Amino acid sequence: MTATKTQVSPAMHPIQVVSQRTGLSKDVIRAWEKRYTSVKPKRHTTTGRRLYSDKDIQRLSLLHKATRSGRRISDVSALSNNQLAELLANENAQIDSQKPNISGVSDYDEWLQPLIASINQTDEAGIYQSLVNASTALPQIIFFEQVLSKALIYIGESWKKGDLRIGHEHLASIQIKRFLLNLLERELPVGPSLLVTTPVGQRHELGALMAAVIAAMEGWRCRYMGADMPATEIVAAAVASDSKGILLSLVSRADEKLLHQEITTLAHVLPEDMFVIIGGNKADRYAELFADINAYFCSDLRSLSVTLEGL
Repeated sequence: MTATKTQVSPAMHPIQVVSQRTGLSKDVIRAWEKRYTSVKPKRHTTTGRRLYSDKDIQRLSLLHKATRSGRRISDVSALSNNQLAELLANENAQIDSQKPNISGVSDYDEWLQPLIASINQTDEAGIYQSLVNASTALPQIIFFEQVLSKALIYIGESWKKGDLRIGHEHLASIQIKRFLLNLLERELPVGPSLLVTTPVGQRHELGALMAAVIAAMEGWRCRYMGADMPATEIVAAAVASDSKGILLSLVSRADEKLLHQEITTLAHVLPEDMFVIIGGNKADRYAELFADINAYFCSDLRSLSVTLEGL
């Protein structure tokens, strides 16, 4: 993209400010610029850094809100700001008309509460059917964010408080994993291969499985390898499967020293023509280890979807 050279002015903002104001990650902002020309930042005359105007921030904010409702960026990128604002206004009006008149009830409790009830009752059939019902009724990204992720948070918090036993957690995890694997098997993309796993010490794999489903929906042939893989084995498997990239999920606390060593090893042995995506709420902590390779950092499933769509 051609950027215009400019001097710094109070009305121009660096990308970190844009990221904070819009809620979009820097990688997503760059991906939208490159693929959809969503905004056209100028360049600082001396440093060459991207600089964004208030109008750029407004447009990115509108696009972000539109994609948060379940739309793909490719479907809304060509809309004008007025069209985006009208679209969002219509959606908000529709949501308001459908909200239950019960204080404290979210828009998605209709699907979340049956799932939680089945978890509390250790009803494995109920857990699976609740997942099917919610996934069928909602856009996949909304289902993951508003139902499945919240159910996982509920399980973790309830287990810590002693409201759920280990048996509840294990039963629910097994059914959720079974459901996600079935979702992944239903997707039959013919695009490039992507290896999905978690590094050593990261034994929670449901986040990786959700990421794999999102990637498959974006057309990637996901090779899901399970959790807790050594760095050298991850790269060996990616090379053997002719994968274009590797997606790692980091969502839990682990041996920081060991994890640091594993990520350093992975960055060292990664082929030059292969990218790596670090996903999860701890993704940015290891950005400096990937400074010299083709790496992307996605703190949530929406930024992952946008990043994969732009690769």
